[in-house]
Amino acid sequence: PANCFTPSKWYTVHARVLLRSAFEGQPFYCDPTILWGNNVKSCPTVNIKMLNGPAQEIAWTMGRNLDEHIAREDEGWMNLEGAFQYPTSNEMKGEGAVDVISVTRAPLGVDILLDYVYIE
Repeated sequence: PANCFTPSKWYTVHARVLLRSAFEGQPFYCDPTILWGNNVKSCPTVNIKMLNGPAQEIAWTMGRNLDEHIAREDEGWMNLEGAFQYPTSNEMKGEGAVDVISVTRAPLGVDILLDYVYIE
């Protein structure tokens, strides 16, 4: 795939995320302080994966532990924010261009809705 990133340059990642129960469509309230994906209250992260390389988390859900009262103030939307430095050709070790940028880590049965996604 074509590569639109410049080696050694820093990029920021921004997105708005809304979580909903996949079955009832009700808001799902995650806890941004949980930093692992195998918890029932984990929040989404943005990951970047280089060809032939491992995925790396580059952006995390920001904010406080959401409960129904707090989420109602912003209709449940939260920010995903982060930064990463694109590797130099020497650091890539044959990994090549970015293979995929994904949003993961919401618990099973939770839909992730994204809005205002940009990398600059």
